[in-house]
Amino acid sequence: MLSWTFFLLALRSYILAWQPKKSSTLRFLDVTLGTLSLALFLLLPREFHWMPFLATALLIGFFTYRRFTQGYKFSFQSLLGWSSLYVMGAFAALICTFFTADQRVGKVVMTGNAQSEWVSWKNPRSDLEGAWLESYEVIVEDSKGKELSRQHLFGDLVGIRAQVLTIHWPFHLLGFSNLCHLESLHNGYTTSSRHNLFPHLASSLPFSFPALQKLWTKLYHGQWKIPGIKTATLESTYLPLVTAELQPNQGSYWLIVGNSGLTSIIAED
Repeated sequence: MLSWTFFLLALRSYILAWQPKKSSTLRFLDVTLGTLSLALFLLLPREFHWMPFLATALLIGFFTYRRFTQGYKFSFQSLLGWSSLYVMGAFAALICTFFTADQRVGKVVMTGNAQSEWVSWKNPRSDLEGAWLESYEVIVEDSKGKELSRQHLFGDLVGIRAQVLTIHWPFHLLGFSNLCHLESLHNGYTTSSRHNLFPHLASSLPFSFPALQKLWTKLYHGQWKIPGIKTATLESTYLPLVTAELQPNQGSYWLIVGNSGLTSIIAED
């Protein structure tokens, strides 16, 4: 909400700059503060909440009206207050520039539904094998809740692989966040012996917006080089298909992209 406060302060400064019979020094000061406020608005995370925004807008509107009717009166307390506010905003913007906030990019839902299916496989160091294996239903959704995949997987774990385009200056300063495409879904195992013994399966995940697939491919593979869009990375996270009691896991997890890579947290429904 701090960013929207600076947005309102930018409007206030630009409005006061047009105040009639104002000295050029004060007019220049208002334009400078307005530009600084607008820059901080673009740099800070723009989380919006109606009630705090309206309360702040009414408060700033009241003091703007008072400035129009009573004029400007210098005071040390006012200077100290404004200086503290802008120093705090600049410090918060600096932190947001160097430390990217975590970003939700999708959701994995374990329904708890299981079924047995016959699976045949051949590992590099074994003959052809076949067995009835338990498979568990897994749903993958994008960040908006759109279902991308619903299928049964066998194994101990389910892994998600994502393609990530990291956004840097100048787009990051304008409020753009990293771009992420959930690429594929694959099974896994808790131990190396099970990993070498049992079969593996992977499947691709569709694009949330198929029309953007060609654009993404060109950006991701470097066919289009745009300043501020850096090399893509592949990251993976694993979630349990079964509980410690070897029962089907039932729950949902948010997929998070941040400084630590692609991670997950339990979603509270």
